[in-house]
Amino acid sequence: MDRLAKNFKACATCSLWCGRRTPDAVRSTIAFSRGEKGECAGGGFNRLQTTALTSCNRYQQWIK
Repeated sequence: MDRLAKNFKACATCSLWCGRRTPDAVRSTIAFSRGEKGECAGGGFNRLQTTALTSCNRYQQWIK
C-alpha cells in the first residue's frame, strides 16, 4: 500500500475519484494501491478510468 498526505493533489485524494482508498485513523493520510484505477466523476478526466496518482486542474480535496 502507498500513502499520500490528504492534501496532495492526486486522484487518490480527490473527492471526484471513485477508486478504492482508505484514510488513516486520524484522517491525515490516504492509503491506496499504486495500480488502482477508478472512474473520474466530474473532474478533468470525467467518466474516464484514471490511476490513483493522476492529477488535473479540477482537483477537490476529499478529506478536509
